[in-house]
Amino acid sequence: MSLHRQTWRWIAVVACLMVAPIARGQVHFDQLPFADPLEFKPDWQWFAPVDSFSLAELSPRKRANTGFFGTYDVTSLWVTRPASFNADASPRGVAGDFGWGHRVDVGFMRENDHGWLGSFRSMNVDQNHTSYFEIIDGNYDIVLAFIQEILGTLGEGTDSAFNYFNFPVVNSVNSGALHHFELNKTWRKRPYRYGGILEPLVGLRYDSFTDRFRRESFTLTEELEDPLDPDSTLVTFGNWESDRQEALNRMLGGQLGFRYFTHYHRWRLSTEFRGFMSANFQTNTRTFNFIFADLDNTDLGTFQTVQNYRTDQSLVWGFEARAEAAYQLTKYLAVRSGIDVVDFARGIWRGSEPTNLPVTGIPNRSNQHLFMAGLTFGIELNR
Repeated sequence: MSLHRQTWRWIAVVACLMVAPIARGQVHFDQLPFADPLEFKPDWQWFAPVDSFSLAELSPRKRANTGFFGTYDVTSLWVTRPASFNADASPRGVAGDFGWGHRVDVGFMRENDHGWLGSFRSMNVDQNHTSYFEIIDGNYDIVLAFIQEILGTLGEGTDSAFNYFNFPVVNSVNSGALHHFELNKTWRKRPYRYGGILEPLVGLRYDSFTDRFRRESFTLTEELEDPLDPDSTLVTFGNWESDRQEALNRMLGGQLGFRYFTHYHRWRLSTEFRGFMSANFQTNTRTFNFIFADLDNTDLGTFQTVQNYRTDQSLVWGFEARAEAAYQLTKYLAVRSGIDVVDFARGIWRGSEPTNLPVTGIPNRSNQHLFMAGLTFGIELNR
């Protein structure tokens, strides 16, 4: 039986292992990822002013907050292109594009220095080359009907004015989306000599990365209606081809890491590191569309579609590293900015070779490298 078919079995086993201590009653409830918000006796004075003199007198342990916390960050990360589009055509080429996203962290830390942390991330990168084919001729109505049939079949819109039409031809360069969720058990160690505090973590993570590949072409050609008859009229033919692929990487695994932070007046400097290893369950859906039509007649030709569906599995390992600086605005509210680096070292299904359009002859690569690095900016509450 393939590993792909056993995915949900493994998820069920992990879920049972996490809830089994509840049934046995052999662990304390403060070790579970649940807590009553009122348990920490919050005073709800999030926007109370900061007492700078009190901050200077507080010990590092007392400056490390307990209770619930939450953060929200906007991220701008540089994302490497698929191997086919890198400058040196190697899996570790340096070509890349920027994508925007969001990151949310929610968790709590108890007075006994045990806590939980959940994190969610969503990011998109969409770098394409789009050209427009301008059509202005006496066969405008026929051409427009032809184009409307193409775009209508694909569920896309049309736009025209002044008796001409700009037909978009899209070729992808770096297009994809990343969604991430993790749940970690955390501990807080005693402060070091100069006030730094270490928080180890261990947890589960799920990553979903979708890579989109698109190659299109649209041409108009004129040929004699009867090549053997020199008096025959010219006939215009339209030829449209589209090759689209969507590779979905679903990664489930574990991670180990830590968070280290220290305070300096109103500033808090922190760094985080996570090393992970995941099983990647991959699928690739490829759709090839083709239309060839006589534009001088009412026959618009036929719309042909060929689809191919493939699956694969791979092992993914990598790391995530962050370095951030937060400035305390109020008693519990701070703004922060930093650097975020995420590296999937291998095992990612990305794109395709930018060669010819026919269904055969474009190999897919399911064991590529994905690297992201950039800046973050956000706010945090009681962390």
